[in-house]
Amino acid sequence: MGVTFPRIQGADIVGKVVELGEGVTLEILNQRVIVYPWVRTAKFAEYEHVGSECYGGFAEYAVVPATNTYCINSNLSDTQLATLSCPYSTAENMLTKARVSARDTV
Repeated sequence: MGVTFPRIQGADIVGKVVELGEGVTLEILNQRVIVYPWVRTAKFAEYEHVGSECYGGFAEYAVVPATNTYCINSNLSDTQLATLSCPYSTAENMLTKARVSARDTV
């Protein structure tokens, strides 16, 4: 079906949980979290990507399933941590597909 517009993009989400949806346990409230951007849909083995098929984090607030949030305790900034979920995995995938090894310079 394709992506519909307008769409709030942004798969790279790190921040503080300020509100919980129905049925979510209180443990993550007010905690710093990083978001895994691949959201499993109701259909087995189908996914939506945050910022593509569903609204993303380039907004003041974002809504994601609690199952995609992971509490994180790090001295890295939110910006630094946000590079781990989407940009890092994209770069790693490109290096793997190009079969880059320790002998190569990138």
